[in-house]
Amino acid sequence: MLNTTLRRTGSAIVVALLGAGIAAVPAHATTGLFGTQDATYDGVYRQSLVIAGLRAAHVAVPKPAVAWLQAQQCADGGFQSLRTDTSKPCTAPDPANYAGEDSNSTAAAAFALAALGDRKRASRAVVYLRRLQNVDGGIPYYKGGSSDVNSTAMAMLGFKANGLKAESVRHGDFNLIDYLITAAVGCEGTPATRGALAYMPGKPNMPSDMATVQALAALAAKVPWMHRDMHGLRDTPTPTLRCPGSLSDNQALLRKVVAGYTARRLAGNHSLIPNAFGPGDDVTSSAWAVIGLAGADLAGIQGTATDIAIRMGAKQYVFDAKGNANAGRVGVLLLVAVSRGDKPTSFGGINLIKTALGTLGS
Repeated sequence: MLNTTLRRTGSAIVVALLGAGIAAVPAHATTGLFGTQDATYDGVYRQSLVIAGLRAAHVAVPKPAVAWLQAQQCADGGFQSLRTDTSKPCTAPDPANYAGEDSNSTAAAAFALAALGDRKRASRAVVYLRRLQNVDGGIPYYKGGSSDVNSTAMAMLGFKANGLKAESVRHGDFNLIDYLITAAVGCEGTPATRGALAYMPGKPNMPSDMATVQALAALAAKVPWMHRDMHGLRDTPTPTLRCPGSLSDNQALLRKVVAGYTARRLAGNHSLIPNAFGPGDDVTSSAWAVIGLAGADLAGIQGTATDIAIRMGAKQYVFDAKGNANAGRVGVLLLVAVSRGDKPTSFGGINLIKTALGTLGS
């Protein structure tokens, strides 16, 4: 029986598959898919990360991989995590079983398709995302659900990759930035937590590192794969919100204090984000932190230290005990490498490009 553990992280519902292969998914559904792990919950998401990473490194994406992603798009423009039979309609959103079209898969596909230059399909994905926006300005994981910061941030990346500014994407009186501000820890928090974001707004807002780093990447001045030369960056500032004060209608200040919180959080835990679900470190969130800091042009000393820490543990992060590479993680590291100006062909002893291409299903 498939042994899975589901949890939301800084970008999507991530699946930890313990010793599972692709037996649960028909072979034809994995032709052109990156990665050998079960794709039920992350197929489109990991495919999109690898495609975005390869294009960021100016590497051509194999045609079967492009065709696989294109075929996954639903009739209404959205995406679900995996369609094992693309001749059948997509599954309606089903939060109870983590099934159906979702915003995270769609947003990831939107920025991957944009990176491929497939504007027609990317635009259809963007239209689907815009229909999901709630009256609070945020984006839910599933249609009709409550908005959350992770999904909103992923959607922002998808919008940004397709030329839309976050402040222009609104539902009534509120836009995407307005929603993020409602989830930010302001003057009601301690100086150490000001600038963090909650997974969802609350009273008070409870800091979530995964939500914070994902939001930072979304708030960055450019989308991740547009960075190339990151030399000469300033040292990372660690500003906190001056109190009394407010973040209202101030995207630049929000980005600055979120970056400051992120840098302090990394510095306080040997340059990595701590795991929110147990002991150890969260390398994926740390990677998004590096992408966000670089995107905000604030990488500096702390961004460099985290980049080094990630590279030191890259092999353990990417490969399982049997030597199989996790394609989604390779995709994230490709974005880290490009955003920091590292060599994708020699990142922590891994040729990320060769490794990514080597996971392609046939």
